[in-house]
Amino acid sequence: MPRSALPQNYQIHDPIWTEGFEDLSSWTKGGDAEGIAEADTENFKEGSQSLVMRPVTDWPGVTFTKTVDLDLSSLASFTYWIYTPEATYGSLEIDFSPDANVARKMSIAESLHTSGFEPRGKWIRKIFSKSDFTVVGNTRWDDHIIRVFIRLVGGSVPRPQPNIDGFRADARFIPKCVVMFDDTHDTDYTVAFPYMSARNIPGTCYLNSDNVGAPGRCTLSQIQTMYDAGWAICGHTASHTTIAGLPLDEQEYYISTTQDYLEQHGLTRCKDYFTYPNNSADDVSFQACANRGIVCARAGGNALTGLPVDNKYYLPSYAVQHNTTVSTVIAWINKAIATGHSIFLFFHSIVENPPTYQCDPAVFRGVIDYLYNMRPLIKCVTIDEWYNGLTNPRYRSLPMR
Repeated sequence: MPRSALPQNYQIHDPIWTEGFEDLSSWTKGGDAEGIAEADTENFKEGSQSLVMRPVTDWPGVTFTKTVDLDLSSLASFTYWIYTPEATYGSLEIDFSPDANVARKMSIAESLHTSGFEPRGKWIRKIFSKSDFTVVGNTRWDDHIIRVFIRLVGGSVPRPQPNIDGFRADARFIPKCVVMFDDTHDTDYTVAFPYMSARNIPGTCYLNSDNVGAPGRCTLSQIQTMYDAGWAICGHTASHTTIAGLPLDEQEYYISTTQDYLEQHGLTRCKDYFTYPNNSADDVSFQACANRGIVCARAGGNALTGLPVDNKYYLPSYAVQHNTTVSTVIAWINKAIATGHSIFLFFHSIVENPPTYQCDPAVFRGVIDYLYNMRPLIKCVTIDEWYNGLTNPRYRSLPMR
């Protein structure tokens, strides 16, 4: 049977609507008479320009409106890029409305001061499911949308001045989950490995080679057993040294320490996958990863890993730790399923009465049980399986004609 190539990056189909702000002639500015809503040809994420906004008052802020012709009845996800140069008060609202005056609307409003807009001074992707929108007035998603409305409210001085780019409505992807463990605590082997193996859920471990065999850490034999069972064993520096802020050659050295260790012990399958100690990375870290041949590197950020991948050396993840509840993690997983993006969950040790950063066994089991029960909707893979799925050929069979 002949086969037809599918899009890469786990993509199922293209977005039903995009807005790249390449032509602002169809947009109308309102609100603050002296506020800014204009093209920025120097700082943009896609194409050749972005939209930059800056209010001069708290209210009504700067507004930007466009007439559209959209059917969003099947919407599953909405994403956009935003750049905030500094932490500042103010809020950004994005609305889809069936009314010319935007009286009824599906609305997202977020404070720009929250950690959801970090790191500052870098472009970040915001990902929303349909359930993240607030429905205002007697409207429904199957109402015909004729207005897109953006409002930036001023807040305190200095006023916010974000750049916005790359609106996408309903690009569909296959959701994936990677369950990760940092520092190769012994509970990776004694708790996580047997519990996940019984449910056919693979794991990804990031080791500090200086700690292998130390009290409370996995032995080399235990690591080998997990590796032979298909788990990914990756690098995390020999001594858990924070590399951000160091010179390039020093960052390369620390990355190389676990690459060399994994090579020497025959654990080569994922020796070029890395996570940053303390989830701390800078632009030099990205160059160091590239120079050392790192395939991809995980960071923190408590966010989904959006697709297509923007920076493979800064993959966001969620920490599951002492103060995380099962219901919180379930909400993260459900958002990955709803939007079709990827979710990386990372744990440290799994112990009763967990200290800071560690995880309670009941929470761990609850998360794994939920992933097992949701396996028809989201598949758990190792980090190398996930990465290879971004680019390896995917096909669908077509009936003979």
